[in-house]
Amino acid sequence: MRRISRTVLASLAAMLLLSGCSWLGTSYAILDREAEAGDELPTLTDAGEIDIDPATSRFVGERDGVGFWLGRTTNVGQVCILVYPNDTDWVIGCGSEGGEFGVSGRVPGVYSVVPDGAPIPDDATRLFDNVYVVGN
Repeated sequence: MRRISRTVLASLAAMLLLSGCSWLGTSYAILDREAEAGDELPTLTDAGEIDIDPATSRFVGERDGVGFWLGRTTNVGQVCILVYPNDTDWVIGCGSEGGEFGVSGRVPGVYSVVPDGAPIPDDATRLFDNVYVVGN
């Protein structure tokens, strides 16, 4: 078996750093800040088991009476969004921390979550950092 040279290893490491691989660090700056008042998740009726680790939840913002929270799960490398218009019509969607994912359901609209610095989805409008509404 051939040995890989230090130059090749250094080049590979540089490419990974420049490509912004999510496993090398966070993809959502909001999740790295200290918790503030208002970051706690609202009480969810009929929630069952919630994927978001409450200690990591961060309030992203509110638009037209709908609140948005991002948070990590207890599974390393996963992020969730809570879209909360009221205590019965909320929805949670989760995906890989380094990739785009979306959520729709009992709330009006289709929402996409995009890591810091990633291209925004086609036909999307920015609501907040990392959160877009698609098709409006």
